[in-house]
Amino acid sequence: MAMMSALFGYWPGQRFGFGGCQAVDLMQDWARQARTGRYRLNGSATDYETALLELRQPLLTVSVAGDRLTPLSSVDRSAAKARQAPRIAKHYTRPDQTTHRPPTTGGSEIRERCGLV
Repeated sequence: MAMMSALFGYWPGQRFGFGGCQAVDLMQDWARQARTGRYRLNGSATDYETALLELRQPLLTVSVAGDRLTPLSSVDRSAAKARQAPRIAKHYTRPDQTTHRPPTTGGSEIRERCGLV
């Protein structure tokens, strides 16, 4: 991702079916976090890992069964960085994932049928 972004000057997600058009810095940040598991943003002096350790505000996490880009295990690992924050975790599933196929048109219709509204 980071290399392709640097080559094009942006991430042409529409060509690859992921992420839409995105800035180079954002894709470099995503790629670094995916490789290392640590948050560090280009051009920022903030130590986000330490900031997460010190976070005490309530944390709401949301995950959806079948999400291949951010599975529950990834959400849990990220939330674990905020050890002192009280966490409310919501994990959404469909009752029968093998036979239920949401329609491919109408965003609100999909959200309603999947129980996401």
